[in-house]
Amino acid sequence: MPTPSFRSATFAQETGDAFLILIEIEHPQIIDGPLRFSSDAVDTVSNGHTYTALPFTIELPADTDDSLPEVKLSIDNVGREMAQTIRALTTAPTVRVSVVLASAPDVLEAGPLEFRLASADVDAVQVSGTLAWESLLAEPFPADSFLPSTHPAVF
Repeated sequence: MPTPSFRSATFAQETGDAFLILIEIEHPQIIDGPLRFSSDAVDTVSNGHTYTALPFTIELPADTDDSLPEVKLSIDNVGREMAQTIRALTTAPTVRVSVVLASAPDVLEAGPLEFRLASADVDAVQVSGTLAWESLLAEPFPADSFLPSTHPAVF
């Protein structure tokens, strides 16, 4: 639930507070722990974790009825470490996106929204990928099977 200061900054014509997007990329194969990035020009400390300042863009999904929503994420590949890390992963990492105010970085105003990295493209300039929610269309329906061993009264 957004705080009153976040709501007032959002609806104000001008504000002196900055909205920061925090990204956390987590996978068991990432040895040093999750990769954390901030949209700010300086490193951000939020809830005891340091988010490294690194330019990135997030493109929100289009509001259409004929496709599943996907979020596009592009992170600058400045030091090439990001590309090496992403290429080394054997399964899709979890990506969490949160929004905070620069004046109160410990208060999560939105999120964390949890995605899975569905696809990734790596080049010399950036690492870009498609973030997807877990597909509800892949879930079995009904969730249970009516078997004599689990529902004997039915048989």
